[in-house]
Amino acid sequence: MSAFEIVNSIGWTLVHFSWQGALVGAQTALALALLSKARPQTRYLVACAGLLLCVAWPATELYLRLSGDAGAGGGFAIVLAGAAQGVAEDGGWSGLFQRNLAWIVGAWAACALCLALRMIAGLLWVRRAATREGRDPAWQGRVDRLAAQFGLARPVRLRIVGGLSSPVTAGCGARSCWCRHRW
Repeated sequence: MSAFEIVNSIGWTLVHFSWQGALVGAQTALALALLSKARPQTRYLVACAGLLLCVAWPATELYLRLSGDAGAGGGFAIVLAGAAQGVAEDGGWSGLFQRNLAWIVGAWAACALCLALRMIAGLLWVRRAATREGRDPAWQGRVDRLAAQFGLARPVRLRIVGGLSSPVTAGCGARSCWCRHRW
């Protein structure tokens, strides 16, 4: 498979995800509105299902495009071509997107790289804060008692970090809380 075909597959998957994500978001918002009186666990499950679908749908479409399935997204090209009244007749919206797929993929890759770098910087900050920031034995004792009341088997570490505007929690396996130095 050539680089052009890979960029083409990724580009059309991104274009299609613009309407797919909007559709999933609207359906999830509607379901959450209908479940406004439901248990929080049910609403959380619906929200997680919406997020999972936002990953699974484009991933499946990309897989089908890369594996050579000609039917991946063909119906949307018809919708794009039919909606192209304001665009020159050299392919309509479909032609416009096709000519700019490299830019679409490049912009997406640049944004994904920026977000990845931001996440890495955040993880490095958390690591530094977990090892270097101050401890308060009195507050740690309170956190330990709360953790015991909630039945948490693993310890929850409390760190006092200067410059935070609000308390922060972090961690999945090793739970940590960071608080401002003064309230």
